[in-house]
Amino acid sequence: MHPSRRGLFFTLAILIAIQIMSGALAYQNTRNLREDAARVTHSHEVLAAIQTSLTTMIDAETGQRGYLITGNPLYLNPYHDAGVRIGQSLQRVEQLLQADPRQSDRFRILESLIQAKREELARTIALQQKDPMAARRVVLTHLGKNLMDAVRGQAQTIILEEQLQLSVRERASARSYRVAVTSGLVFFLLGLAMTAWLLRQLLRHLRELAQQHQWLHVILHSIGDGLITCDPAGRVTLMNPAAARMTARDPEQSVGQLLTTVFPMVNGQTDDPVAPPGDRIPREGPAPDRASPTLLVNQAGQSIPVEDRAAPILDAAGHVAGMVLVFRDITDRIRAEREKAALEAQIHKARETEQLGMLAGGIAHDFNNLLTSILGNANLATLVVEADGPAAHHLDAIEAAALKAADLTRQMLAYAGQGKFLVKGVDLHIVLQEVLQLLSADHPGLAAVHYDLLDALPSVEGDATQIAQVVMNLMINADEAGAEAGPTRITVRTGREELGEAASASSSWVLPAAAGSFATLEVTDLGSGMPPEVLARAFDPFYTTKFVGRGLGLAAVIGILRNHRGGLWVRSEPGHGSSFKIFLPVRPDPEPVATTGC
Repeated sequence: MHPSRRGLFFTLAILIAIQIMSGALAYQNTRNLREDAARVTHSHEVLAAIQTSLTTMIDAETGQRGYLITGNPLYLNPYHDAGVRIGQSLQRVEQLLQADPRQSDRFRILESLIQAKREELARTIALQQKDPMAARRVVLTHLGKNLMDAVRGQAQTIILEEQLQLSVRERASARSYRVAVTSGLVFFLLGLAMTAWLLRQLLRHLRELAQQHQWLHVILHSIGDGLITCDPAGRVTLMNPAAARMTARDPEQSVGQLLTTVFPMVNGQTDDPVAPPGDRIPREGPAPDRASPTLLVNQAGQSIPVEDRAAPILDAAGHVAGMVLVFRDITDRIRAEREKAALEAQIHKARETEQLGMLAGGIAHDFNNLLTSILGNANLATLVVEADGPAAHHLDAIEAAALKAADLTRQMLAYAGQGKFLVKGVDLHIVLQEVLQLLSADHPGLAAVHYDLLDALPSVEGDATQIAQVVMNLMINADEAGAEAGPTRITVRTGREELGEAASASSSWVLPAAAGSFATLEVTDLGSGMPPEVLARAFDPFYTTKFVGRGLGLAAVIGILRNHRGGLWVRSEPGHGSSFKIFLPVRPDPEPVATTGC
């Protein structure tokens, strides 16, 4: 340590010692003064309480005499009032004298005399009410006068003793005051001399601190991150140029303002105001990172995404003396992350589409080979059987089914972007009827189906085969979901809905539909339902929770509805089943279709 600093600390230690001694002596002197003052006050309270008791007894005696002389009961009012007050007064005297044994003994004698006097007053009043002459004879015995004289005498004894103690205590209080003033003056002069020398040393060290402050100023102005310091009340005490540039504020004018004014922040996702770090000064270490991105709204009205960290400024005792906030503009980083995420999403989507196209093309190619073989063999068989024979009918059915399969293959290619749809007016009720007939043949154990169909459902514009595929996939999915939960029922409901611009804001939409007029078909099962994490992936290609399945049924539903400019709304809860509702645009100027039996 530098010699001058050692001398400074040594002088400071002496000054502190003097201050401690002065403080201790001042404390002792103050304590003595307070104790002496308390004793003086105690004596005054004793004298006042004794005098009050004596006055109260005189009032009681006066009321009794007035009643005895006049016989008017009104004169008893002072007597009764004194009866109430004398008990309180005597209790107060007893409390004040309980620390002085001699005065306590004198008080007990006084208390017994007062009690005797009160009994004498009461007997005389009672006798006056029965026999006034007898009461006057009692008065003439001077018993009451002698008791009152005894009360006065005993009270005067206590008063004289207390006055003697008061005189002693007042002299002690004056002596304590003189000692306190003298000792305080001596220590004040000694401390003043030491303080003068210490101030000279402090001025020299202040010059050294000013030089260090200049170095810190240069460092803070050279860093690229914004830096703001605040006091414990959240008012700005320092702002570097980078912070001034990002907040678009003048550093000097910002000093003294609240951090909430200088550094207003909003949630980057909801635009809700966010409490600045000034409202949450951490007690130990830096504040935790925010869970969501935040935006700094500067004075120019610009919203800048920032990354901020706050840490407490502690004094030598470990108490929070303020806070330092460091933040940086992360606009470029967020832009790069978004571009990267968008590129990855595009790559993922392209790969997914490519895989679906390859799958559809491969299936269509293999299926066509099989269909060619089936149709060829069927045609050859028709040449060797009789036209009206029993086998001819079955060969015709095989050929018809193969032709329908070929049509389905063409639609698969169209779904994968390798074909065209046959767009025309489609009656959803007819499609539903055909699908149920196919399912009844292929799925003998199909769950019971309940229908709630709109009587005049408008036709939709689309491809009947693709729409039938959607309905079939939803029916099969509902049947399989119900089978997992045991015996169940499937409800099929059709309707018409007009959707506005805000209709697609619901979280139940898997494929939001645009505003317009739609025919709807809803399939509801009473199965086990799907938890949120399963529902979020239910329409991903190749995702399935079933032991048997390829995970393409619901993915195909999304693709077909998207190509038909339709929508899909889903609601599912574990233990409460699932409901899938498709929306298909109504054909322009449609003709309502009467409900057909299913």
